[in-house]
Amino acid sequence: MNKGKYVFSQVISVLDPNDFKKCVDRYKGNYKVLDFT
Repeated sequence: MNKGKYVFSQVISVLDPNDFKKCVDRYKGNYKVLDFT
């Protein structure tokens, strides 16, 4: 069982949300994403 933080959550925690959204838009990160829950 994982007791620490995942690598992705550690990387995202240091990024500004606006910068992350810019990267998603630039590299089409939401391509074929229907829903995120």
